[in-house]
Amino acid sequence: MMLKFVLMVTKQGQTRFSHYFESKDLKDRPPLEVDLARKIRLRTADQCSFFDYQDYRIVYRFYHNILIITASDAEENQVTVLEFIQLFMEALHTYFSPVTEIDIMYNLDKIHMVLEEIVINGCIVETNITNILEPLTLMDQKR
Repeated sequence: MMLKFVLMVTKQGQTRFSHYFESKDLKDRPPLEVDLARKIRLRTADQCSFFDYQDYRIVYRFYHNILIITASDAEENQVTVLEFIQLFMEALHTYFSPVTEIDIMYNLDKIHMVLEEIVINGCIVETNITNILEPLTLMDQKR
């Protein structure tokens, strides 16, 4: 599985978190993020939660007021990517209980740590939530 990027966007289209697994110019990121958020907001409820965009397969899911957007290779299995999104959000919900937009805004370092425990270079390497949250748990114990 090769993820290209993960975004967390508000329903208003503001990017709160972004993590790119491949090189992309900083000037190209905001237009991409805004365009993706706009396209997803325009989709109807009866449309599926994935579509092709440029060279990417976009898979997204809403969690409360947070939109999680992922991009992967076009041949990637969409259900697998949806499972990844579920795992990522479950890990965040376990740690923050529950995760909110405020948690994302003020704990970007922890969000990155959780994602980096699950995904390395765009490949999923860990699926056990206890193992994923272990570094954060250890950091919290040292404080």
